[in-house]
Amino acid sequence: MKLLMISHGRLISNGTAGQAVLCGMAEAAISRGWRVSHLGLVKGPSESWETPHSFEAPGVVAAAEVSCLNRVEHGAGRGLGERLRRYIDHLLTVYDPTRVTEFAPPKPALLNDVYDGVIAFEPLAIELAKSVTSKRVIGILGDPTGRRTWHSSGWRQLQMKMQAVFWDLAEPYHFRRSIPGSWQIAMFGTGHAALWKRLLGRSVVDLRPSLPVKASTADAAPEKIVVLFGGTLTSTASRQSLDPLFDEIIPSLRAGFAGKPFELRLVGECPEFVARRAVGFPEVRILGKVASFEQELAKGHIFLLPMNYPVGVRTRVCSALAAGNVCIVHPSILFNMPELEECPAVIVEQDISSYASIIEKAVSPETFRRLRAAARLFFSDRYSARVAAAPLLDWLEGRSN
Repeated sequence: MKLLMISHGRLISNGTAGQAVLCGMAEAAISRGWRVSHLGLVKGPSESWETPHSFEAPGVVAAAEVSCLNRVEHGAGRGLGERLRRYIDHLLTVYDPTRVTEFAPPKPALLNDVYDGVIAFEPLAIELAKSVTSKRVIGILGDPTGRRTWHSSGWRQLQMKMQAVFWDLAEPYHFRRSIPGSWQIAMFGTGHAALWKRLLGRSVVDLRPSLPVKASTADAAPEKIVVLFGGTLTSTASRQSLDPLFDEIIPSLRAGFAGKPFELRLVGECPEFVARRAVGFPEVRILGKVASFEQELAKGHIFLLPMNYPVGVRTRVCSALAAGNVCIVHPSILFNMPELEECPAVIVEQDISSYASIIEKAVSPETFRRLRAAARLFFSDRYSARVAAAPLLDWLEGRSN
């Protein structure tokens, strides 16, 4: 069978969570004997730091790129009506980037082929997939714009709250009209999938991150407690964690550990404002971008996710489980990932003052060995690429409706 995947960016092993998930989907399809092609929507040439993903079956993945360009608007007026039109257009563009984006010629040859299945991830990819001939097509929607804005804004930011309500109403209406009825729609997260099933009036597959993680070989540091936080540190979820990390968690651990050595490692792309925030905290070690996120996490004990942010799924927690970390998470994560409550290595706790006692119990040698094994087993059973991608590939193969 022939599969075309369309998504933002390239299939690289050290990119965003979305790119990792697409690499996992491709691996899962290859393991079923599919011939896979990938079309990446890019803004420019590849960067020197990008590492192309190494697939188990070299040469199976055919790849092409198409550049996304910003449309130039000519002759825009300056009156009140024109400013209002531009503002409304901005609101619509947030979830419908096709209004201000065009694809640069020439048309990639991959789009002219005939496929058994197409997977298109997010709105621009979905728009491009409409021109492809395929027996079955899956459109994967991103995190709802309204919910993301609502939970990332304070109550004094009334304009953002109003925009969030607008997007909550307008975004489902847009996708009801713009996605063909014969397609299957999918979303990451149980809560969002259930809500959008009602809003769209059609089936929505509840997805989990499909991660192509190899077995970790690193060992946790024996001489001190290593606490981890990481991912893309510029994301909304990460930014919401910074105040609790520096203002509450580190002081609480200092007091709770009573002089015992510990280190808080920040793993992933680290912007300057985070580095500035870390000044004066000798326990903080900034690692920045690393060759393998999971291998670096495996050198630590505890992974933290303290923010109240019930939007999307937390791919970084899946990576932490793959690395064998014990995870302490805020209860809000259960809205979209309720299965984490069943994992012995995931501790759901809102009270930051209790972190020190939880960590001390978890890192005792016998307990940590047990929880480390449980974490890796849970990842293998729930989030490994072949398991997590199965609902989509089964539908494309006609095994499910």
